[in-house]
Amino acid sequence: MTESQTFQKIADAAVDYLLQSSPVRATQAGIHDYDAQLDRIDRASRAARNLQLGVFIDQLNRIDPTALSRDERFDLQILTGNLNAEVISDTVYRRWDRDPSLALEVALYGCLALVMREFAPLEERIANLIGRVKSVTRLLDESKVNLGLQEDIPTVWAEMAEDLCASAGPFLQSLVDDIAKSSPQRDNLEVAVEAAKSAVSDYQTFLKSQLTRRSRGSYACGWPTFSALLKNLHGIETTAEELIAFGESEIILVKSQIEAVAKNDRLRKDCPGTP
Repeated sequence: MTESQTFQKIADAAVDYLLQSSPVRATQAGIHDYDAQLDRIDRASRAARNLQLGVFIDQLNRIDPTALSRDERFDLQILTGNLNAEVISDTVYRRWDRDPSLALEVALYGCLALVMREFAPLEERIANLIGRVKSVTRLLDESKVNLGLQEDIPTVWAEMAEDLCASAGPFLQSLVDDIAKSSPQRDNLEVAVEAAKSAVSDYQTFLKSQLTRRSRGSYACGWPTFSALLKNLHGIETTAEELIAFGESEIILVKSQIEAVAKNDRLRKDCPGTP
């Protein structure tokens, strides 16, 4: 097997795994093999996911880029960077573990993604929608377990979660009243929606009684993590501090250029009200 073929095999397996382990992302990407599922955010699942991503990263790091075509070298860099960013985000930033709004975002967008585009017959999408709505309770329960172990929850994330809870009920009900109003699966969807709405209500109570008042953490990921994400996601070797310094110097330069133009006699005469 050539190095190119080895790379392609690893890349295909890595991308397939990324989509399998994130069903909502798969739907968004146009892959509909997992449309009846929602992501898992329990600690065991996330640990297993990061372990497997690490295996793919190690395999990609052993690929000899000089044996690849120019396009394949770009693909290797982009894929390795994205996998590294996934692991960094999961193990350092840890939104899945300490952001109470994340489970709601995944649940609601996962449902919305099935109805916002007509990529399949409506009844097929409603059948998958029922599967996702049934998974809402499990997803919120996983989030409650994670959050109950955290002390560094950002206040703004807790507030965002409460806002999402307020809108989740009406949105879920609209799936029954608007999307499935004439569907033979309407009753099954309604049963699932009622259970999901109850789970959201319990989650909202959990947030108000146990979480929001003790949320004091920061959502900032810190300079080292931000720089690592810049490098892996965007291929930017410049550190965050260097980018800020560059931006500030550009602001000074642009301001000086604006001031120079403003002093131009011709421009002053052409602008009414200019002294």
